Amino acid sequence: TNEKVQKATVITLIGAFLIYTASIVIAELIR
Repeated sequence: TNEKVQKATVITLIGAFLIYTASIVIAELIR
């Protein structure tokens, strides 16, 4: 169970980071 939680946390962090980076790139492109 602990490993699953750890994996989910890592995936969430990576996903949030990717979305954050993508939003910055899109904002730069629109500008």
